[in-house]
Amino acid sequence: MHLTECIRKLNKCGTCYCVVCGKELMYGSKGYIALIRHVKSVKHGSFLQSRKENFALSGSGDSKTKRTDIPYGLHPMFAACRTAAEVNLPQTSTPLSDRIVNYEVILLRFLAEKSLPYSLAPDLFYLVKEMAKYEKALNQVMMHRTATS
Repeated sequence: MHLTECIRKLNKCGTCYCVVCGKELMYGSKGYIALIRHVKSVKHGSFLQSRKENFALSGSGDSKTKRTDIPYGLHPMFAACRTAAEVNLPQTSTPLSDRIVNYEVILLRFLAEKSLPYSLAPDLFYLVKEMAKYEKALNQVMMHRTATS
């Protein structure tokens, strides 16, 4: 992680703000060394680890692979002219608690839209959890209104 990703300069002299820890740092005359010492500290590392576990979605942007292909429809001669915002879009991270609430809302919305009783929610939720365990098989399932289904 680079310092620019987690450290922000404040308008006060000799102070900056760590976005990961939520802490105001006094670097004073020590400068860069004080910032590196903070980033390598155990407390900063534990905040960073909990942030990765609770906020990052799997496969969202943690991969080390860079995107080398150009967008669809863009002529290769214009590949170098892409804007920085298009290349390095920050990944939005949703806290785990918000994801849990979102899933509950999706389940309840489905029950309401299909006029199903609320008492069906636990069984439907159990079914979804069981099906989600086998993602490869789930991607192959096709259901259509035919005589066989």
